[in-house]
Order: sequence, then C-alpha cells, then structure tokens
Amino acid sequence: MLFRILAFFNKPGISFLLLLPKIFIDAFQFVLIVLWSSSIIAVDMFINLATTNAGEAMELLTDLIPVLIVICLVYVSGIILAIKSIGNPVNIDRRFRIRKLKQGAILTIFGLGAMFIAIESGTGFKVKYDLYPNNVFYNLDYAINKTRKIDNYLKTSDDFNYNAYRVKKKHKGELHDKSDKREIYVLILGETGRAANWSLYGYGRKTTPHLDTLPNIVKFSDVLTQSNTTHKIVSMLLTPADANRYDQIYHAKSIISAFSQSGFKTAYITNQEYNKTFMHYYFNEADIKKSIRCNKNAKDHQMLPIIEQIIKDDTLNNLFIFVHLYGSHFKYQQRYDKKFAVYKPDNVENISKASLSRIINSFDNSILCTDDFIYRTIKLIDGDNSRSMILYLSDHGEDLMDDKRGKFLHASPIPTYYQLHIPYVIWFSDRYVKQYSNKYCRSVAHKDYPLSNNTVFHSMLDFASIKTEYLDSTLSVCSKELITVPRTYLDDHDEPVKIEDLKLTKYDYEQFEKRGLRLY
Repeated sequence: MLFRILAFFNKPGISFLLLLPKIFIDAFQFVLIVLWSSSIIAVDMFINLATTNAGEAMELLTDLIPVLIVICLVYVSGIILAIKSIGNPVNIDRRFRIRKLKQGAILTIFGLGAMFIAIESGTGFKVKYDLYPNNVFYNLDYAINKTRKIDNYLKTSDDFNYNAYRVKKKHKGELHDKSDKREIYVLILGETGRAANWSLYGYGRKTTPHLDTLPNIVKFSDVLTQSNTTHKIVSMLLTPADANRYDQIYHAKSIISAFSQSGFKTAYITNQEYNKTFMHYYFNEADIKKSIRCNKNAKDHQMLPIIEQIIKDDTLNNLFIFVHLYGSHFKYQQRYDKKFAVYKPDNVENISKASLSRIINSFDNSILCTDDFIYRTIKLIDGDNSRSMILYLSDHGEDLMDDKRGKFLHASPIPTYYQLHIPYVIWFSDRYVKQYSNKYCRSVAHKDYPLSNNTVFHSMLDFASIKTEYLDSTLSVCSKELITVPRTYLDDHDEPVKIEDLKLTKYDYEQFEKRGLRLY
C-alpha cells in the first residue's frame, strides 16, 4: 500500500516526507512489538511517555539499543533516499504512477469493505479503537484531553470534603487499652512486585524470608490489580475511585486529607518522581513531604531513616504514613545494594532470551530487597509499642518473558496473569490485635477472598476507625459487611472490563487455574 501512496507525486520522496508523522508512529509501534509481541500504542503509553522521567527512559532504551539501531538505519536511510529523490531530475513515468494508483484504489475499496464487515460482525470492532493508525491518533487525542483534566485537578477538587471523623465508641469484642497509646497506620505501595516471584505466594526461591516467618502477618492470596500502570493505580488506592467509578479521581482529594481531618499527622515519603500526575497533588496534601528521588539511583532503604525520624520527632500524635517504593522497576539490578545480590549473575546487558536467567536473578533480588524494607519498617513501627498496622501491596506485576509470547515489562493494553496478580500483605502489632480483635479476626477470615486493590482505600479508613460518607464497608477487608463482587479491570480508555471478559490467552488462564485464582 505504501508503494501506491508514493505514486501520488512524480517524486516519491515528497510523499515519503509528508508521511513522516505516520512513519514515526510506525517506528514506535515496532519497538512495542519487540517488547510485547503485539500491542497498539495505547493511551497509557502516551501518558507514560509524558510523565516518565528521563532516567527511567534511558534505563530501558539502553537495553533496546540493537532494536533502536535497526530502526535508525532503516528510517534515516529512508529519509536520505527521499531527499535524494526530490533532487533527482528523473521523474517516475506517469503511466506507471496511474497504474499503481488504480491498484491502490482497488485495494482501498476491498479494505473498506472488510472494515464494514468487521463493524457489522458483532465482534465489537470499532474504527477508533481497532483500525491502525486511526486508533493511535485517537489514543493520542484521548491522552492529551486526559492530561488537561489532570492539570485542572486543583480547580475540580477544590470544594471536595470527606467530612471525616474518628469513631470513639468501643465496639463489642474490641478491648480497651488503658495505656491510651497512640496509633500508627502505614500504607506501603510497591512497584512491579508480582506475586508469582514471592516465596510467600509459593515461589520456589526464598525471596521473602522475613514475611514468610513473621507473626501477625495476614497474606491475601487472591488479589488482582485494576490497572497495570502506576499513575492509575495510585489514584485508585488513595481515593474512593476504582475501575467502576474512575471519574472520581478528577474531583476527590486523597486519603491523606481524610486522615488529616480525623486528627492524624500525615506523611508522604516517596522514591518516585511525579511528572504531571495526580501523585504530585496527593504528595502536597501531607503534613510531612519527603522525596529521595533527587538522586536517580536512590535505593528504597534510604527512606527508612526518614520513617524512623518521623516516629521519634512526634511521640504524641496518631500517624498516617504513605510510602511509595521504587521496588522492582526495571532495571532491576539498580534497585538494591550488593548485599541483596543473592542470585547471580544479575547484571542484565540487554533484553533478550539469552539474558533471561540474569533478568530473573536481578528481579528476584529486588524482591528480597523489598521484603527486607517491609521487615525493617515493621521493626521501626513495632518499636514504638503503639497500636499499629502496615498494609503493603504492589501497584501491578510484570512480564518476564515467561512463556512463548516473550512479553516483557508491563503497561501493555491487554494485561497478563503476571501483571494482574499482586502481593497484598497486612501486619498488625500486638497492641492492635488486642484493641481491635474483631478487625484482626475478620481480616484473617477474608484472606482468601477474591479481591482487588480497590479495597485499600476503604480498608485503611476502617482499620483506623475513620468514618466518612465515602467509606464503603462492603470493600473493607476488616468489615463484616465485606462482599465479593465481579472483579473489573480499567482498560486503556478508562472503562471497566470484567476480568473474565479480558482477552487473555491460554497461558494466562493456565496460571489462574494452577494458582487457584478466580476470574470473577
């Protein structure tokens, strides 16, 4: 078809240069095919392109150098030849051009016919979503409009109020602690820490040695993420929004404001860089705001002294601390110190099947590092001797070329089992278990329920006995009213899709069955 388009002008180089915007998109598309086997340039990819910091981008691009070299050779050569074509005194024969244009018109008619058949076939085919490159331009426009909404967030959320308060009434079965010790609630969000590589979830390697043996740990076995992109998940964790009511993100403040209104001192500690995302606004809601991302190679453990200092500096107030890890973000070997390099070799030189064992070794080492971070955070909080709990979960998982598809990384338009199944773990202090025995026991009773990350917002409020009209007790893991509902996934156009209706492959379904996970 491209050959026919080039026949529009007697100098094919003119047509080629006019097509440069599409040619650039084709190059982008080629890189995605290398990473994910088959994938369109999605809305989330455009947003990630705009929000990902330069350091993250370079970490990935350096491992795609062979692919980038091929692209440069092909496309740069094409541009050079196009320029030469324009300067060439010899024109393409007019009769040849007309013949090719006629052939192109016939193929176009056949293509339009096939498109209309697809539209009427009842398979759900839509031009704006499924016809390349029209779908790419539609996704670009969608991403631009979404970015504008995010930029306007301060205005659209200005009059939002949780009207949150703490319940002081002692419930039956919840013993009164006369020490009147303060309470500390910690929410730790991991990055790309898929459950499949946690020994706590049955993985063969001992990647979570601390969590495997710690007391008062409740492991939720069947939790799926509602998105495989960080910028979506954070907004769904920290607000009442979820896949079924995602538009709330443009109007709701974060859970930090709800805790503040309830008398808690709040802290937001991060090892992530927030570029034009909701996280930037949530970060600024906290009383204490700390980022270690000024150093691009900062390790998560550098946040531990900050947590310790916050606890020591304020010994009277109840605390809510949100910690955002860099976790297992690629390049994995740059996320941990040498003492965590248990599985070797772990230096990944390029993304290829030949490097797969090194990729897995470095990923597993990053999980070891995360396990140690959670353990040390527990020790810090437990040392305060307060009524406390810590909830850890990962934002999403990761593909590690696990099967014949050869998929790698995350954020593909259609997720995989490895991107969906996430670790979700809660630790309770002895004082918390004693004071709120009902909440602890209900959490244990619900540990094998099929859940999603949309339980986090409601559970954290419920654990802290905070009431607000935005608290949905049917989504709290410590509530007797918790119910299981069809799990949904937020697609690329911010529409909810039932997990069972996602176009997963046989490889994914095999993993769900093998691990006893439900699709509903």
